[in-house]
Amino acid sequence: GAVIAFLLDAKIREATKGAKTLVITTRGTTGDVDLFLKKGSIASPTQHDKKSAGATSDETITVLKPEAGTYYFAVYANQTTTNVGVAVSVK
Repeated sequence: GAVIAFLLDAKIREATKGAKTLVITTRGTTGDVDLFLKKGSIASPTQHDKKSAGATSDETITVLKPEAGTYYFAVYANQTTTNVGVAVSVK
């Protein structure tokens, strides 16, 4: 089974009106993480609107033309993971 090394739950309060893209990325040295995104409530591996599920710690979720609202994202480590950073941008 998967090991949850950490959970990051953050709110993107209001996507900028007229924004074209919401991008959440992770970058890490080792391991495997997955990103989960949900609008309006907490994201998890079982409750999400979007997910990334690559085999590394470098993951991306992109939302084109995001609606204004509160977005929650979670980062789950599937194995021992080191030096993972998270970046969020609204353009």
